[in-house]
Amino acid sequence: QARFPERYLTLPLLKKLLRRVLVAPLPTLSHLESLLPNLEKAILEHDVRGIVIDNIALLAKTEYPPAETVKRQGVLGEVASHLKRVACAYRIPVVIVNQATSVREGSYGANGSDIGVMRVKARQGMDDCSAALGPKWAHYINTRISLVYKGAEGAGVLNLVKSPFAPEMTLAFTSAKGGLYEVGDEFDGRAVEGRGAELERHRGVLQYL
Repeated sequence: QARFPERYLTLPLLKKLLRRVLVAPLPTLSHLESLLPNLEKAILEHDVRGIVIDNIALLAKTEYPPAETVKRQGVLGEVASHLKRVACAYRIPVVIVNQATSVREGSYGANGSDIGVMRVKARQGMDDCSAALGPKWAHYINTRISLVYKGAEGAGVLNLVKSPFAPEMTLAFTSAKGGLYEVGDEFDGRAVEGRGAELERHRGVLQYL
C-alpha cells in the first residue's frame, strides 16, 4: 500500500489484493517437493502471476545434515528443474530466497578455485561471503541478486551477480515501507562500482524488487 498508494487507497482494495496471495507453509524441503506435482493446477485455477519461496537454504539444511549432502543436492536439483520448467511454460517469475555463508580463501572448490557466480565479497572489512547450497545450486539459478545491508536505516548495496541479459553491476539502495529504492551515485562517499553509460538502461532493476 505504501509503494502503490494510487492503486490501494482503500482497505477493501487492499483486502482484495491480499485474497490473491496464496500461502503454503513449508516445514521441509521434501514437503516442497511433494507440492510440485500440483503446482501447475494451482497456477491455472488461481491465475498465479509469481512464486516466492523463502527460505530454500533453511529448508534444505534443516532436513539434511552435512553427511547427506549428496541426497540433498539431488532433491534440490529436482525442485529447481520443476520450477524452471513451470516458469518457462507459464512465463511467471520464480523468486527463491537463499542465505549467505562465510567462506575461507581457497575453499571454493576441489582445486581451491574461486567460483565467480557464487562469491560476493562483503564490504567494510567483513569476511567473504558465498551463497549457500554450493556451486551446483548456483548453476540452477538464472539470475542472482545479493543484498548487503549496511545496518544504517535500511541502507545497503545490491549486487547483480549473475544474469542472462544484464552485465554485473552494483547499486546503492535504501529500504522503506514501499520497498527498495535506488539512492544517488555516491554511497558513503564512495562511487558506486559498475556504473557506466552502458549500464544506464539497467538502472531500473530495483523497480522489480
